[in-house]
Amino acid sequence: MRKSLILTLILSISPMIYAAKLKTVDDFYTESETLLNSKKTSAIQDLEKSLKSTMDQYEKQDPLQGGKAEHEVTVLYYTLEPVFKLSHDKKITTENCAKVRQEIKTSDSMGRPEGSSLTKQADVAMKWLENICPTLKE
Repeated sequence: MRKSLILTLILSISPMIYAAKLKTVDDFYTESETLLNSKKTSAIQDLEKSLKSTMDQYEKQDPLQGGKAEHEVTVLYYTLEPVFKLSHDKKITTENCAKVRQEIKTSDSMGRPEGSSLTKQADVAMKWLENICPTLKE
């Protein structure tokens, strides 16, 4: 009886311990800023790998139902996705940079009042885009 109670407690607590280790969107905002300031050429790919890894961990933790933290990390990833794709191009052109900028703005404005400022996720994506495409800085 006592062993089964201890085992039940361990099993019920272990998912909470595992969940506490997963990065949140705020962790990624901090990581993004740190990587942007690092001036490493691979910084955007490092962020992409980190986000993908965390999304995979969230999926493994609870494949049937994601929580708020998982949703926020996923939204950040998909907001940054056009920049990730651009960063993998062999030649980054001003035209491609302008297309990605418009894609970020258009995606971010969907379902929001016209003239709204960018969301935090889109703002992060724009910072990365400007880092990759210095000619786009406003």
